[in-house]
Amino acid sequence: MAKYIPKVVPEPIWEKRTGPCSQFDLVHAFQWYNHHKDSKDARKYLIEYLSKNNQITDLQKQAVPSLNLSWNIVDGWLARCLSRGAWIPDTSFATFEERMHAFRDRLDKIVTEKNLTTAVVDTSNVISIQDRVQSKVDYFVMELEGKFDDVWHKQDGEEFIPYTWMVENEVKPMHASKIAEYFRQRAKDWIAIIESKDEYVKESYPRPRKEMIEAAKFFTAITTDAEKLASNKNAARKPRKKKPVSFDKKVARLKFKKDDTENKLVSIDPVKIMGSQQLWVYNIKTRRLGVYSAKDAAGLSVKGSSIENYKYSESISKKLRKPKEVLARVLEGGKVVLRKVMGEINSKPSELNGRINKDTILLRVE
Repeated sequence: MAKYIPKVVPEPIWEKRTGPCSQFDLVHAFQWYNHHKDSKDARKYLIEYLSKNNQITDLQKQAVPSLNLSWNIVDGWLARCLSRGAWIPDTSFATFEERMHAFRDRLDKIVTEKNLTTAVVDTSNVISIQDRVQSKVDYFVMELEGKFDDVWHKQDGEEFIPYTWMVENEVKPMHASKIAEYFRQRAKDWIAIIESKDEYVKESYPRPRKEMIEAAKFFTAITTDAEKLASNKNAARKPRKKKPVSFDKKVARLKFKKDDTENKLVSIDPVKIMGSQQLWVYNIKTRRLGVYSAKDAAGLSVKGSSIENYKYSESISKKLRKPKEVLARVLEGGKVVLRKVMGEINSKPSELNGRINKDTILLRVE
């Protein structure tokens, strides 16, 4: 008897069965679930099956998380098979029912031990986004496997172009990536069969080497086109438009002195700096009056605790001998006065570095 070489396929299906499935069929299905799913999936499948058949109470469901995840993994796979239409022999089903009685007894003990009284909401029918995506991928994979069967058995002589097929069937990038992953492994498995020296393997696939290589190329073409489709669609996607940062957030980290009782000064709202053409500042510690002039029509801006987009050559500071008189002119004077203020101060000018600190009063903007 030829040795069976498992084929990489989507989740086992049990349609078109005319009798109970064999132990071999179940073992093959369990191997698929062990490879593609985990213990959390097994638990979910088991609870879904019991809920659908009204064989578990709300309190028992509430006790389920207290069980070890390894509890009855195989029963989870069998429950999944039964939910998908598997027909198992009566003796096997009776044994399964006995284990379910033991399973529910264990849950009842947990309910008693933990004094559980609040029923849980049944969420067994809620399908997650990941499950929806995987379900769609499984459908596409099954269809593509069908295309391969058509080519392999010479039922369809038309040339099959995977990329065109995926575009016509509206395969999305998230699906295409998973399809590529599946058929990449499919190609590797097929190549392993081609290169195998095992006589049993050769008997199982009695096709000429050339035809076997063409089959591997078919899987590789699907992989390549799926990767290309995912890449092209992601590249064509419009970049997400960044939400503009509010002025309040931009000035939130600006450190400045809110008021100065000695000189009777109060800082303006720093938000007013954004987009202004001129900012007057006064450092109460160094007694220096400064003015920032915008570099262009965009105006001044704030980043962290610094002023940005100012013209270095025209943004200067000077030390005041009589602060109250000069500051009054800055606060009360018009644009003509402001143009003359710095020129009338008889002290050496210094370039401003853009930094605003805790000793700086924000006097005025224009």
